Amino acid sequence: MLSAEENDVLTRIGPGTLMGNLLRRYWTPALLSAELPEPGGAPRRVRLLGEHLVAFRDATGEVGLVQENCPH
Repeated sequence: MLSAEENDVLTRIGPGTLMGNLLRRYWTPALLSAELPEPGGAPRRVRLLGEHLVAFRDATGEVGLVQENCPH
């Protein structure tokens, strides 16, 4: 049986947590490429490992994923 503290270590996945840092080292599927619109179309919001992200397809058709907040 895990203690409450051990359980917290294993289940917290936000930025800066032990398990969050571990999981961010590996590829994690967020959505299918087919779920994104045509090149230059409207982006889709994605929540992954407790973070709000935006998935998009640029004008050349490449897929991108960035933080939802304004970067500047």
